[in-house]
Amino acid sequence: LQSRGLGDVYKRQVIIGTCAITVMISLGIGMQKTLEETLSQLGDLTIINIYNYGTSTEQPLNDEMLDTIRLQDGFVAVTPVYSTDASRFGNYTFSNGKYTYDGQIVGVDFDALRSMGYTFVEGDFPTGENGYEGVFVIGQDSLYSYTDKKGNYVQQTTKPDGTPSDPPVNIMKDKLTLTINKSEESNTKKQPSFKITCTGIMTSDYQRNPSTYGVFMDIHYVKSLEKEYKKYNGIKEDKSKVEAYDNVVVKVESMEDVQRVEDFIKSYGYNTNSMESVRKPIQDQANQQQMILGSLGAISLFVAALSITNTMVMSVYERTREI
Repeated sequence: LQSRGLGDVYKRQVIIGTCAITVMISLGIGMQKTLEETLSQLGDLTIINIYNYGTSTEQPLNDEMLDTIRLQDGFVAVTPVYSTDASRFGNYTFSNGKYTYDGQIVGVDFDALRSMGYTFVEGDFPTGENGYEGVFVIGQDSLYSYTDKKGNYVQQTTKPDGTPSDPPVNIMKDKLTLTINKSEESNTKKQPSFKITCTGIMTSDYQRNPSTYGVFMDIHYVKSLEKEYKKYNGIKEDKSKVEAYDNVVVKVESMEDVQRVEDFIKSYGYNTNSMESVRKPIQDQANQQQMILGSLGAISLFVAALSITNTMVMSVYERTREI
Protein backbone atom coordinates (compact mmCIF):
# COMPACT_ATOMS: atom_id res chain seq x y z
CA LEU A 1 0.00 0.00 0.00
CA GLN A 2 2.81 2.38 0.88
CA SER A 3 4.61 1.67 -2.39
CA ARG A 4 1.42 2.20 -4.36
CA GLY A 5 0.83 5.50 -2.55
CA LEU A 6 4.37 6.69 -3.27
CA GLY A 7 3.96 5.69 -6.92
CA ASP A 8 0.87 7.88 -7.22
CA VAL A 9 2.77 10.78 -5.65
CA TYR A 10 5.62 10.35 -8.12
CA LYS A 11 3.20 10.28 -11.06
CA ARG A 12 1.47 13.47 -9.92
CA GLN A 13 4.77 15.28 -9.46
CA VAL A 14 6.06 14.24 -12.89
CA ILE A 15 2.76 15.21 -14.55
CA ILE A 16 2.73 18.61 -12.85
CA GLY A 17 6.34 19.36 -13.84
CA THR A 18 5.89 18.16 -17.43
CA CYS A 19 2.65 20.14 -17.84
CA ALA A 20 4.32 23.25 -16.44
CA ILE A 21 7.21 23.20 -18.92
CA THR A 22 4.85 22.33 -21.81
CA VAL A 23 2.49 25.21 -20.98
CA MET A 24 5.32 27.71 -20.58
CA ILE A 25 6.95 26.79 -23.91
CA SER A 26 3.55 26.77 -25.64
CA LEU A 27 2.89 30.29 -24.35
CA GLY A 28 6.20 31.43 -25.82
CA ILE A 29 5.45 29.82 -29.21
CA GLY A 30 1.97 31.38 -29.18
CA MET A 31 3.42 34.82 -28.46
CA GLN A 32 5.90 34.41 -31.33
CA LYS A 33 3.11 33.37 -33.72
CA THR A 34 0.99 36.36 -32.71
CA LEU A 35 3.98 38.64 -33.24
CA GLU A 36 4.56 37.36 -36.78
CA GLU A 37 0.87 37.78 -37.66
CA THR A 38 0.90 41.35 -36.32
CA LEU A 39 4.02 42.25 -38.30
CA SER A 40 2.62 40.70 -41.48
CA GLN A 41 -0.24 43.20 -41.32
CA LEU A 42 2.33 46.00 -41.61
CA GLY A 43 3.74 44.63 -44.85
CA ASP A 44 5.33 41.63 -46.54
CA LEU A 45 8.09 40.30 -44.27
CA THR A 46 9.96 38.80 -47.23
CA ILE A 47 10.36 42.04 -49.21
CA ILE A 48 13.65 43.97 -49.46
CA ASN A 49 13.65 47.52 -50.86
CA ILE A 50 16.83 48.81 -52.48
CA TYR A 51 17.32 52.58 -52.72
CA ASN A 52 19.97 54.10 -54.92
CA TYR A 53 19.22 57.83 -54.69
CA GLY A 54 22.56 59.59 -54.91
CA THR A 55 24.45 56.45 -53.90
CA SER A 56 27.96 56.23 -55.38
CA THR A 57 28.96 52.62 -56.04
CA GLU A 58 31.28 50.85 -58.45
CA GLN A 59 28.44 48.59 -59.59
CA PRO A 60 25.42 50.57 -60.87
CA LEU A 61 21.99 49.27 -59.92
CA ASN A 62 21.14 48.14 -63.44
CA ASP A 63 19.87 44.98 -65.14
CA GLU A 64 23.27 43.32 -64.74
CA MET A 65 23.09 43.82 -60.97
CA LEU A 66 19.55 42.45 -60.91
CA ASP A 67 20.81 39.29 -62.62
CA THR A 68 23.41 38.95 -59.85
CA ILE A 69 20.68 39.21 -57.19
CA ARG A 70 18.66 36.54 -59.00
CA LEU A 71 21.47 34.03 -58.37
CA GLN A 72 21.10 34.26 -54.57
CA ASP A 73 19.65 31.32 -52.65
CA GLY A 74 16.08 31.99 -51.56
CA PHE A 75 15.45 34.46 -54.38
CA VAL A 76 11.84 34.65 -55.67
CA ALA A 77 11.41 37.84 -57.73
CA VAL A 78 12.88 41.29 -58.40
CA THR A 79 11.45 44.35 -60.12
CA PRO A 80 12.71 47.87 -60.72
CA VAL A 81 10.32 50.70 -59.79
CA TYR A 82 10.84 53.04 -62.72
CA SER A 83 8.74 56.11 -61.91
CA THR A 84 8.20 59.01 -64.27
CA ASP A 85 9.86 61.85 -62.42
CA ALA A 86 9.45 65.61 -62.89
CA SER A 87 11.65 65.69 -66.01
CA ARG A 88 9.46 63.07 -67.73
CA PHE A 89 6.11 64.17 -66.28
CA GLY A 90 3.81 65.47 -68.99
CA ASN A 91 5.65 63.70 -71.79
CA TYR A 92 2.57 61.62 -72.53
CA THR A 93 -1.18 62.20 -72.72
CA PHE A 94 -3.27 59.28 -71.64
CA SER A 95 -6.99 59.81 -72.39
CA ASN A 96 -10.30 58.49 -73.70
CA GLY A 97 -10.80 61.60 -75.83
CA LYS A 98 -12.80 63.50 -73.21
CA TYR A 99 -10.76 63.12 -70.04
CA THR A 100 -6.99 63.02 -69.59
CA TYR A 101 -5.14 60.99 -66.96
CA ASP A 102 -2.99 63.19 -64.74
CA GLY A 103 -1.15 60.71 -62.49
CA GLN A 104 2.20 58.99 -62.52
CA ILE A 105 3.22 56.11 -64.76
CA VAL A 106 5.44 53.45 -63.19
CA GLY A 107 7.52 50.92 -65.11
CA VAL A 108 7.64 47.50 -63.43
CA ASP A 109 8.20 43.82 -64.13
CA PHE A 110 4.70 42.30 -64.19
CA ASP A 111 6.06 38.76 -63.78
CA ALA A 112 7.73 39.80 -60.51
CA LEU A 113 4.71 41.73 -59.18
CA ARG A 114 2.55 38.68 -59.68
CA SER A 115 4.35 36.93 -56.78
CA MET A 116 4.26 39.94 -54.43
CA GLY A 117 0.70 39.63 -53.17
CA TYR A 118 -1.13 42.39 -55.04
CA THR A 119 -4.90 41.97 -55.17
CA PHE A 120 -7.44 43.30 -57.65
CA VAL A 121 -10.88 44.86 -57.46
CA GLU A 122 -11.40 43.84 -61.08
CA GLY A 123 -9.27 42.04 -63.64
CA ASP A 124 -5.66 41.00 -63.10
CA PHE A 125 -2.10 41.54 -64.32
CA PRO A 126 -1.64 41.09 -68.08
CA THR A 127 -0.70 37.54 -69.03
CA GLY A 128 2.04 38.51 -71.44
CA GLU A 129 0.87 36.01 -74.07
CA ASN A 130 1.06 38.74 -76.73
CA GLY A 131 3.76 40.74 -74.99
CA TYR A 132 3.29 43.65 -72.62
CA GLU A 133 3.15 46.50 -75.11
CA GLY A 134 0.11 48.74 -74.75
CA VAL A 135 -1.29 47.08 -71.61
CA PHE A 136 -1.40 48.39 -68.06
CA VAL A 137 -3.01 48.07 -64.64
CA ILE A 138 -4.16 50.99 -62.50
CA GLY A 139 -4.57 51.61 -58.77
CA GLN A 140 -8.07 51.90 -57.37
CA ASP A 141 -7.40 55.41 -56.02
CA SER A 142 -6.15 56.61 -59.41
CA LEU A 143 -9.53 56.20 -61.08
CA TYR A 144 -10.28 59.86 -60.33
CA SER A 145 -6.90 61.28 -61.39
CA TYR A 146 -8.32 62.90 -64.51
CA THR A 147 -8.80 66.38 -65.91
CA ASP A 148 -11.37 67.56 -68.45
CA LYS A 149 -10.60 69.41 -71.68
CA LYS A 150 -10.34 72.69 -69.76
CA GLY A 151 -7.72 71.23 -67.43
CA ASN A 152 -10.05 71.05 -64.42
CA TYR A 153 -9.74 68.06 -62.09
CA VAL A 154 -12.73 65.76 -61.93
CA GLN A 155 -13.83 65.64 -58.30
CA GLN A 156 -15.26 62.53 -56.74
CA THR A 157 -18.77 63.17 -55.47
CA THR A 158 -21.37 61.21 -53.51
CA LYS A 159 -24.59 59.87 -54.95
CA PRO A 160 -27.93 60.41 -53.14
CA ASP A 161 -27.74 56.85 -51.80
CA GLY A 162 -24.39 57.63 -50.17
CA THR A 163 -22.18 55.68 -52.56
CA PRO A 164 -19.28 57.41 -54.38
CA SER A 165 -19.81 58.66 -57.90
CA ASP A 166 -18.59 56.59 -60.84
CA PRO A 167 -15.12 57.45 -62.21
CA PRO A 168 -15.14 59.71 -65.27
CA VAL A 169 -13.51 56.99 -67.36
CA ASN A 170 -14.65 53.38 -67.54
CA ILE A 171 -11.06 52.20 -67.49
CA MET A 172 -11.85 48.57 -68.36
CA LYS A 173 -14.13 49.33 -71.33
CA ASP A 174 -13.37 52.76 -72.81
CA LYS A 175 -11.06 53.10 -75.80
CA LEU A 176 -7.86 54.64 -74.47
CA THR A 177 -5.01 56.33 -76.29
CA LEU A 178 -1.50 57.23 -75.15
CA THR A 179 -0.11 60.18 -77.12
CA ILE A 180 3.48 61.42 -77.05
CA ASN A 181 3.53 65.17 -76.43
CA LYS A 182 5.67 67.79 -78.10
CA SER A 183 8.31 69.62 -76.14
CA GLU A 184 8.32 73.42 -76.16
CA GLU A 185 11.25 73.43 -78.57
CA SER A 186 9.76 70.90 -80.98
CA ASN A 187 8.52 72.02 -84.42
CA THR A 188 7.03 68.67 -85.43
CA LYS A 189 3.29 68.41 -85.98
CA LYS A 190 1.86 64.91 -85.99
CA GLN A 191 2.03 63.37 -82.53
CA PRO A 192 2.63 59.59 -82.29
CA SER A 193 -0.18 57.79 -80.46
CA PHE A 194 -0.75 54.22 -79.32
CA LYS A 195 -3.81 52.25 -78.30
CA ILE A 196 -3.59 51.02 -74.71
CA THR A 197 -5.73 48.59 -72.72
CA CYS A 198 -6.31 48.23 -68.98
CA THR A 199 -6.34 44.64 -67.74
CA GLY A 200 -6.98 45.23 -64.04
CA ILE A 201 -7.77 47.64 -61.18
CA MET A 202 -5.56 47.03 -58.12
CA THR A 203 -6.95 47.17 -54.59
CA SER A 204 -5.62 50.16 -52.64
CA ASP A 205 -2.57 49.16 -50.60
CA TYR A 206 -0.09 51.88 -49.69
CA GLN A 207 2.01 49.57 -47.50
CA ARG A 208 3.52 47.97 -50.57
CA ASN A 209 6.37 49.20 -52.70
CA PRO A 210 5.51 50.24 -55.30
CA SER A 211 2.27 51.51 -53.79
CA THR A 212 -0.89 50.94 -55.76
CA TYR A 213 -1.27 54.59 -56.77
CA GLY A 214 -0.75 55.31 -60.46
CA VAL A 215 -0.58 53.36 -63.69
CA PHE A 216 1.73 50.33 -63.93
CA MET A 217 3.22 49.46 -67.30
CA ASP A 218 5.93 47.03 -68.35
CA ILE A 219 9.31 48.65 -67.72
CA HIS A 220 10.61 47.84 -71.21
CA TYR A 221 7.51 49.43 -72.73
CA VAL A 222 7.98 52.59 -70.63
CA LYS A 223 11.61 52.80 -71.77
CA SER A 224 10.55 52.41 -75.40
CA LEU A 225 8.08 55.27 -74.93
CA GLU A 226 10.87 57.45 -73.56
CA LYS A 227 13.01 56.68 -76.59
CA GLU A 228 10.08 57.51 -78.84
CA TYR A 229 9.60 60.80 -77.00
CA LYS A 230 13.26 61.77 -77.48
CA LYS A 231 13.21 60.72 -81.12
CA TYR A 232 10.00 62.67 -81.80
CA ASN A 233 11.33 65.82 -80.12
CA GLY A 234 14.86 65.55 -81.48
CA ILE A 235 16.47 65.01 -78.08
CA LYS A 236 19.87 63.35 -78.25
CA GLU A 237 20.57 60.60 -75.77
CA ASP A 238 23.60 60.92 -73.53
CA LYS A 239 25.50 57.75 -74.41
CA SER A 240 27.99 58.34 -71.59
CA LYS A 241 25.26 58.14 -68.98
CA VAL A 242 25.23 54.84 -67.09
CA GLU A 243 21.76 53.41 -66.63
CA ALA A 244 20.86 52.81 -62.99
CA TYR A 245 17.58 52.34 -61.17
CA ASP A 246 16.74 54.47 -58.16
CA ASN A 247 14.49 51.87 -56.56
CA VAL A 248 14.34 48.07 -56.82
CA VAL A 249 12.15 45.61 -54.92
CA VAL A 250 13.34 42.07 -54.12
CA LYS A 251 11.22 39.22 -52.75
CA VAL A 252 12.75 36.15 -51.07
CA GLU A 253 11.23 32.83 -50.04
CA SER A 254 11.14 33.22 -46.25
CA MET A 255 12.03 35.52 -43.38
CA GLU A 256 15.16 33.46 -42.76
CA ASP A 257 16.49 34.53 -46.19
CA VAL A 258 15.93 38.27 -45.71
CA GLN A 259 18.96 39.10 -43.58
CA ARG A 260 21.41 37.11 -45.73
CA VAL A 261 20.21 38.54 -49.05
CA GLU A 262 19.99 42.05 -47.59
CA ASP A 263 23.57 41.83 -46.32
CA PHE A 264 24.68 40.68 -49.78
CA ILE A 265 23.02 43.70 -51.40
CA LYS A 266 24.49 46.07 -48.82
CA SER A 267 27.97 44.74 -49.61
CA TYR A 268 27.69 46.58 -52.96
CA GLY A 269 27.10 49.87 -51.16
CA TYR A 270 23.33 50.18 -51.70
CA ASN A 271 20.89 51.37 -49.08
CA THR A 272 18.23 48.80 -48.21
CA ASN A 273 15.11 48.59 -46.11
CA SER A 274 12.98 45.67 -44.99
CA MET A 275 10.71 44.57 -42.16
CA GLU A 276 13.70 42.66 -40.78
CA SER A 277 14.89 45.86 -39.08
CA VAL A 278 11.60 45.89 -37.17
CA ARG A 279 11.11 42.16 -36.79
CA LYS A 280 14.55 41.19 -35.49
CA PRO A 281 14.58 43.30 -32.27
CA ILE A 282 11.03 42.19 -31.46
CA GLN A 283 11.93 38.60 -32.32
CA ASP A 284 14.93 38.74 -29.97
CA GLN A 285 12.71 40.05 -27.20
CA ALA A 286 10.16 37.28 -27.85
CA ASN A 287 12.95 34.67 -27.72
CA GLN A 288 14.06 36.03 -24.35
CA GLN A 289 10.50 35.82 -23.03
CA GLN A 290 10.19 32.28 -24.37
CA MET A 291 13.46 31.36 -22.66
CA ILE A 292 12.21 32.82 -19.38
CA LEU A 293 8.92 30.92 -19.62
CA GLY A 294 10.78 27.74 -20.54
CA SER A 295 13.12 28.25 -17.57
CA LEU A 296 10.13 28.62 -15.24
CA GLY A 297 8.77 25.34 -16.58
CA ALA A 298 12.19 23.70 -16.18
CA ILE A 299 12.35 24.95 -12.59
CA SER A 300 8.91 23.40 -11.94
CA LEU A 301 10.11 20.10 -13.37
CA PHE A 302 13.34 20.34 -11.36
CA VAL A 303 11.41 20.97 -8.15
CA ALA A 304 9.21 17.96 -8.96
CA ALA A 305 12.35 15.86 -9.48
CA LEU A 306 13.75 17.02 -6.13
CA SER A 307 10.47 16.14 -4.45
CA ILE A 308 10.54 12.67 -5.97
CA THR A 309 14.17 12.19 -4.91
CA ASN A 310 13.47 13.46 -1.41
CA THR A 311 10.43 11.18 -1.04
CA MET A 312 12.36 8.13 -2.28
CA VAL A 313 15.37 8.85 -0.06
CA MET A 314 13.23 9.36 3.03
CA SER A 315 11.18 6.23 2.25
CA VAL A 316 14.30 4.09 1.94
CA TYR A 317 15.93 5.75 4.97
CA GLU A 318 12.88 5.08 7.18
CA ARG A 319 12.79 1.41 6.10
CA THR A 320 16.54 0.79 6.29
CA ARG A 321 16.21 -1.28 9.48
CA GLU A 322 13.33 -3.28 7.99
CA ILE A 323 15.27 -3.88 4.75
